[in-house]
Amino acid sequence: MTFSLLLILILAVSLAQIPNVSAQQFLHDSPSLIDVIKLTLLISPVALAACSAFIFYFNHGGKVATYSTLTIISLALTILASAFIQVITEPNAALKVSDFVGGAIILAGIGIIIMGPSSLNQ
Repeated sequence: MTFSLLLILILAVSLAQIPNVSAQQFLHDSPSLIDVIKLTLLISPVALAACSAFIFYFNHGGKVATYSTLTIISLALTILASAFIQVITEPNAALKVSDFVGGAIILAGIGIIIMGPSSLNQ
């Protein structure tokens, strides 16, 4: 994987986290439909930019690696980004070893599902 593709993936993952963080920060426990629509309209450009970055990553990354590999790398970076964002946005939240072990188990499971049983037998 090239360095530029990795930068695009970091951009895509970072942009994809913004709607989630925005919802946590700006919507209260039971937001009204109007509040949700306002926030959706505000973050739509960011969501569009995230989609565009992911499209670029998977389109150009397909020339360097398989779709399965690109997906697993993307998921791994997303898990790391979400842990990092949790530490930044929630000062009292502490990451546990179980968070990372759980993420590794999920990635291994996704990898097995994506690669399929046929690639494990080879």
